Amino acid sequence: MNSFYKVHPQLEMDEVKLFLLKNIHYLGEKLFSKHFPELYKDISQITFPFPIKKFSQKLYHMVNMDIDVWKLGICKMCGNRCKFRNFVDGYSSYCCPKCAGANPEVNAKNKQTNILLYGEDYTYKRSKKSVQTFKSLGEEAKLRKIKKTKETKLLHFGDENYNNPKQQKETMIKRYGGVGFGAKQVMEKYLNTLEEKYNDITYRNQSKNGETLKELHQLWKNKFDISNPITSLLEINVYDFLIDLFGKEDIIPQYKSTIYPFYCDFYIKSLDLYIEIQGHPSHGVHPFDKTNIEDINCLNEYKTKHTKYYDKIIEVWTVRDVKKRTIAKRNNVKLLEIFTNNLDECKSIINTYISKL
Repeated sequence: MNSFYKVHPQLEMDEVKLFLLKNIHYLGEKLFSKHFPELYKDISQITFPFPIKKFSQKLYHMVNMDIDVWKLGICKMCGNRCKFRNFVDGYSSYCCPKCAGANPEVNAKNKQTNILLYGEDYTYKRSKKSVQTFKSLGEEAKLRKIKKTKETKLLHFGDENYNNPKQQKETMIKRYGGVGFGAKQVMEKYLNTLEEKYNDITYRNQSKNGETLKELHQLWKNKFDISNPITSLLEINVYDFLIDLFGKEDIIPQYKSTIYPFYCDFYIKSLDLYIEIQGHPSHGVHPFDKTNIEDINCLNEYKTKHTKYYDKIIEVWTVRDVKKRTIAKRNNVKLLEIFTNNLDECKSIINTYISKL
């Protein structure tokens, strides 16, 4: 193992990767350097043996344990370096169409697709009729949508061509308090709904709503004057509660140390206490116990789902969190895990725990 990973082991890389996948806007060099100053300093000193166009490309090699290995991004056929796509998808599998076409598996898959779409194994064999049939599919979809729209207008307004922008605005103001998603009233209603349903104002897909989330993170950063914004509304409320109990100077959010090398939700300096809010379903309703038959049955059921959602639960509940507890126990870390997404329950658990110290 090279010197970089001796300082930053795989457990830390796994945590950083999970954080970046959840907070994709931190892939930018400016935000990353503020949130991970030590990591940024160390990775900036690394010389890459190939051109780097994006900072996220460096991070991709870093979190995937490829520093000084450089196995990622190599073409499967010729060994040349492939194009970097993004932090989530990584590199293309092949450096060029020629290499992709030289792979028998790719050729076989292309043939299957062509047969499915055009009825021929190669596109040059397509008849004019099959080409026309394929093109018409998109037109048919458009016509179906237009037809449905007209039927709805005819049903509600008695006119299939009905259009009244003034009434549309009045309806939006009546229902949502403003016109368009950018309206302040609409945004507030949207955030309140997320808070009520999920206890998380960032529940929406961040890649689709990145700009809005950046504004929200800046809002919380300004409100609490912290360098590492908290994205969960539940955590923000718990943070506010802890400040009332101990004072702002005594609470450190998103804290990591040598004895607990993970970004825990809160650290109380005066009590030397680490707090993790395990409110997300991926943490389970209690710590995973491999000797508990109910936990094993639950795990086996999750394995049959074969979806990214349940794969994440398996990884976090049975692997990552278990590793954290093992390291905390080994280093005699005072760790409080709270398995609920209810604010009142969080407060009660914290008060009960503190009263016993």
